[in-house]
Amino acid sequence: MPKFAKAVNYYGDLIIKLAGKTSSYKDTDLDLMLAKLQADDYSTPLGQFMVRRVEALKAKPTTDEVDVDML
Repeated sequence: MPKFAKAVNYYGDLIIKLAGKTSSYKDTDLDLMLAKLQADDYSTPLGQFMVRRVEALKAKPTTDEVDVDML
């Protein structure tokens, strides 16, 4: 079950990084974290924190990549 263990560790790392102020995520990772929450999880302190943090990260303005090909 190495593939399963790798997926579980990846998900765990995503959750742990939520506590960081400068964490950056792909939109798919943010959606994954919310998708894996069960209905009961939304009433727990951790679940509420995860929802608030994911919503804040999704609302964070994105910076446009600089096109250095023009240099």
